[in-house]
Amino acid sequence: QEIAPTGQIPPSYPQVRRFLDRLGTIEINRGRMGPRDIKNLKAYVKRDDALLDPLDIALVDGHTFDAEVCHPFHGGPFRPEITTVVDAKTRLALGFSLGLAESAQSVMDAVRDAVQRYGVMAWLYSDNGPGNKADLTSGPVVGLIARLGASHMLSRAYNSMSRGRSERVHQTIWVRAARKLPSFIGADMDAEASNRVHKLTRKELQGRGRNLLMPWRDFVAFCQAETDDYNNRPHSGLPSIIDTDTGKRRHQTPMEAWRAAIEAGFTPDAVAPDLAADLFRPHRIARTNRGLIQFSNLEYFHQDLVEHGGDDVMVGYEWNDPSFVWVKTLEGRLICKAALDGHKRDFIPKSMLEQGRETRAQGRLRRLEANVAEVQAELRGAPIEAEPLQLTASDEVAADLMLARFEPAPIAEIVPIGAPALRWPGGEAERIGWLARNPDGVAPEDLAWLADRCRVSQGFGLLYEDELAQIRAAQKVSAAG
Repeated sequence: QEIAPTGQIPPSYPQVRRFLDRLGTIEINRGRMGPRDIKNLKAYVKRDDALLDPLDIALVDGHTFDAEVCHPFHGGPFRPEITTVVDAKTRLALGFSLGLAESAQSVMDAVRDAVQRYGVMAWLYSDNGPGNKADLTSGPVVGLIARLGASHMLSRAYNSMSRGRSERVHQTIWVRAARKLPSFIGADMDAEASNRVHKLTRKELQGRGRNLLMPWRDFVAFCQAETDDYNNRPHSGLPSIIDTDTGKRRHQTPMEAWRAAIEAGFTPDAVAPDLAADLFRPHRIARTNRGLIQFSNLEYFHQDLVEHGGDDVMVGYEWNDPSFVWVKTLEGRLICKAALDGHKRDFIPKSMLEQGRETRAQGRLRRLEANVAEVQAELRGAPIEAEPLQLTASDEVAADLMLARFEPAPIAEIVPIGAPALRWPGGEAERIGWLARNPDGVAPEDLAWLADRCRVSQGFGLLYEDELAQIRAAQKVSAAG
């Protein structure tokens, strides 16, 4: 009564109970449950497929597998993403794809598998996942669905009941398949057992496990076998028939429903084998510039693209081969097959480049052999004998051209005091040798030259140590006389 407005008496507890008992299920749970949970209490519309033909509507949806298998690249434990395409009329699993995560490529692979096996669908029904809304799958021009001639329908967000048939396939095929593997870690698994399996699979990375993980190649075959088993197992959503083997009534299998539709006159829209490669190739829109197309940080060139400068074109490419792309107009007419870096040329011809590398390598080998010979001679203490230089014709021509640039050095003329005029080349070796052999002919100019050479070069005195000793001895004898 204290919190009631002035002049008003709050209801009693029995009155509140009687009021709530008169409320319906929706109103009494409003507030306790969110809008998405409230939807599970409301009435629903059951979709009737009596007027449908096979492939009128195909359902595509992704599911994270409830068991761990070996990763196809590094072999570690992971849970793959399985995308399945199901026919709404016959419940037939048309195709599936295995991916590392939800992506446009996984959806494209699943649709490609379904179309190649059974034919093109009229409508593709999916949720609002990023792989389903990507340009590669649902784009207006380059999307796979548009190029197939099919239409795409997206369900409302948070409305999984509208995709009940595809959601049920996950339980019927993939959850049942995951339970067969020892690495199953589903939501309804005991927490302690799930934790134990998790530890065992991590031990396999250290080589101490019990091989609980299925190899990727075996897992692909396992999924195909599970899909085939589902297609040949009676389905409760299909009409009842009399089994010819047992004579008992049972439901049709999805494959029996598909074959019955074909016998009744249904003809699937198959894709010609010669068109399949280009049809299922991913495409993008790019703009040409001077014969070039740039996308994904790569450049492709063809001369025929020069005339289409500045135009938007469709570019078809392979996931695993970036060496070429197929360029088409937006209407689908093929223009050319452009090559990766087709406008690039070598800086110099490869033959000249290889010849230069070979010449450089030969010169390096000669230098290394000379160094080895020098080191071996130092170890033996024997004088190094110079090997005759082997010159090729080109080396001789180059040497002649180099020598022609210089004039020969003039022959120096020295006339010692008290000795006849002599001539010898201007080299210091010849001059110091003559002075050592003719000590009587050493002039003051020669002594000044010797002193200057020893002052400028410390190695001069060491190189001609014996000759200088002879000259000094001759000077002492001359001074004593």
